[in-house]
Amino acid sequence: MSTYSGLTTETTTEAAVPTSLKPWLSDEKGKARSLIVEVKVPERRIAFERGRLTDRVFPKRSVENDREGRRSAIQTLADFLEHEIGLQARVLETAGAIVVSATPNQVRRFLQHPLTKGVHPNRALARRMW
Repeated sequence: MSTYSGLTTETTTEAAVPTSLKPWLSDEKGKARSLIVEVKVPERRIAFERGRLTDRVFPKRSVENDREGRRSAIQTLADFLEHEIGLQARVLETAGAIVVSATPNQVRRFLQHPLTKGVHPNRALARRMW
């Protein structure tokens, strides 16, 4: 177990991989797939206050406990994916995720990284004809 910028992390287990990916992940010769890699980042917090003219609750301001910690964790995992495993990583900072195209062998390697929270298939959206 390691501590990273106020965030306690542990090695990812198989629970972080959806059941639909497990057969592909166990295939030694599996082809590369587009995946979303969730990063373990500090949670965001939002403060609320009552509106002046109504009784409705409105967001007052976003309260980030560790904004730089979020950015740093995401960038650290993106650097690992790019430099250690050789993947092209597209960072989705707001979502706290990274999109990669990886083979099962590559996925098994980065699942062991302490900042990897989970892996999900990146589903392509069907085109709509208006």
